[in-house]
Amino acid sequence: MIIVPDLTTEHLLLRPIGPGGADYLIGIHRASSRMVFDDVDSWDEDSTFTDYILESLQRNATGWLLLHAKTQIKLGALYFVDILEGITCNFHPVSDIGALKDAVPTDAHGHRLRTMDEAIKTAFPWCAEAWGLQRIGGAFGSHNVPSLKLCERVGMRKEGVVRNGVKIKGKPVDLVIYGLLREEVDAWGNLAHSVA
Repeated sequence: MIIVPDLTTEHLLLRPIGPGGADYLIGIHRASSRMVFDDVDSWDEDSTFTDYILESLQRNATGWLLLHAKTQIKLGALYFVDILEGITCNFHPVSDIGALKDAVPTDAHGHRLRTMDEAIKTAFPWCAEAWGLQRIGGAFGSHNVPSLKLCERVGMRKEGVVRNGVKIKGKPVDLVIYGLLREEVDAWGNLAHSVA
């Protein structure tokens, strides 16, 4: 069994999601859907959505809560599902919109940091090494512009589109597939420091 450690960067502390983290994750997922997309997608019905998150965290999944390194304020989460060791896994980023309005880390010049970018470039190398992955992927509805831009910023490649692949509020939406191969992750180097 692989023990998921705390990871630290210059601005973030990534703390493994424990049993209490599921409630937080569910809450910020819902808030993010409402605030960013002005809707709640079709699997955000109480029982279905909650079951999905809980089952993911209990079976074949792991992840981290993202905390501001200095203040310990929760800024979001980054979690991984469908982990097939030696092959692939899928990632899900979710930001705590409320916390980020008040507590976004800034650099020495006062510029706002892209916390999820930093978290991904910290977590992906650890996941690839620990699980022996050949690929890390993500699949997002075409309406989810923030996640699509995130994939592009961290250098993931668009691998394809599943036309009408998901339903959002009863309407079909394309599902956009992104991926990053092991050698592309390795090229980043290891930006994180394990503290566990």
